[in-house]
Amino acid sequence: LARYGEGDLARTIALMSMVGVQMGQLFNCRSRTHSAFEGLSRSPLLFAASTVVILIQLVALAFEPLRSLLGLAIPPAMAWLVLSLNIPLPIAIVELQKAFTRRRIRPTPAAAAT
Repeated sequence: LARYGEGDLARTIALMSMVGVQMGQLFNCRSRTHSAFEGLSRSPLLFAASTVVILIQLVALAFEPLRSLLGLAIPPAMAWLVLSLNIPLPIAIVELQKAFTRRRIRPTPAAAAT
């Protein structure tokens, strides 16, 4: 809001950010401890659903009557760059948390011998 003010562009960036982060969370939530990148080939429907969601979002931006109905605006190039950098951030944070969890619950050699 500070950069773009209230209105269509701010709403568009907020919507795209939320959808993008939720797409990342969709993969993160497959396991509490395993990486979001493990076993991706075992989830073809997850990829299909994600692709459909992203396509719907892009169609909403590209199709002017739908864009007007939803009160959206085409983001400038800098906004696309910011979105592309911010969307992976929550995925990275959760991946770090999962790595710490795996390290913490991994049995030590002394504990495994007993």
